[in-house]
Amino acid sequence: MPSDRFAGAAISFPDCPASGGGCGVHVSLTIVFIAVALGSGFMADNTLGSMDFTLYDFVFGILAEMGLAEFATIPLKTFSIGFVVALIACTTGLSVSGSRSDLLAALPRGITKSVLAALLISSALTLLL
Repeated sequence: MPSDRFAGAAISFPDCPASGGGCGVHVSLTIVFIAVALGSGFMADNTLGSMDFTLYDFVFGILAEMGLAEFATIPLKTFSIGFVVALIACTTGLSVSGSRSDLLAALPRGITKSVLAALLISSALTLLL
C-alpha cells in the first residue's frame, strides 16, 4: 500500500483495522499486567506471612471491594488508549512521504504524541469516573 496515497488524509480507512488490532493487543497486555500484579501481590504477602487466606479469597476480596467505577475504568481506559495510540502510530507512519530517513525523523513525534495522548486519556477518564 503506497503511503503517499494517504498522506493528505488525517485519518484514513486503512488506519481503522490496524487501530482495532492495536486496541486488542493493549487489552491483552492489560489483562496480563493485572494478573501478574495480583499474583505477585499475593505471593509477596504470603512470603511475608501477613496473610492467612487462599488465592480464591484474595481475588474475590479484591473484586468485592471494587465498585462500578473501577470496573468501568479499566476496560474504558484500555480500549480508548489502545485505539488512540495505534491510530496515532498509523497516521504518523502513513503521513510520511519520501525516504526512510523521513520516517525515522517522524518516529519521535509519533511516540511523543502517543505518550501524551495516553496520559491525557488516562487523566480525563480518571477525573470523569
